[in-house]
Amino acid sequence: MDKILQQLLEGQNKIVNGQAEIVNCLEKIEDNVHNIEAKINNIEAKVNTIEGNIHNIEATVNKIEEGQQKDVVAMLERTATKNDMATLSASIAVLNERTFQQETKLRLIETSK
Repeated sequence: MDKILQQLLEGQNKIVNGQAEIVNCLEKIEDNVHNIEAKINNIEAKVNTIEGNIHNIEATVNKIEEGQQKDVVAMLERTATKNDMATLSASIAVLNERTFQQETKLRLIETSK
């Protein structure tokens, strides 16, 4: 009977030791899960930061595009002004020529009298 009790005791010790190993493994798994959760939280924070940076970049690009559109419009307005000036200058030259011809005719009439 002592042998049977001894065997039962050894069996229980093995069971207890096995349970202790299982508990240790479960604790390690739990620690690993916590580490993974922490890493996921860090990744989420980085993604949020990156998304914020992307929104800032998009806003900056939009401002630049708007500024470029205004610059193009201003350049077109200046170009139109230069064309207008060239047309006006040509018109003035024609008017000056006509005035000169009229003055010449008047002088001829005056001198012929």
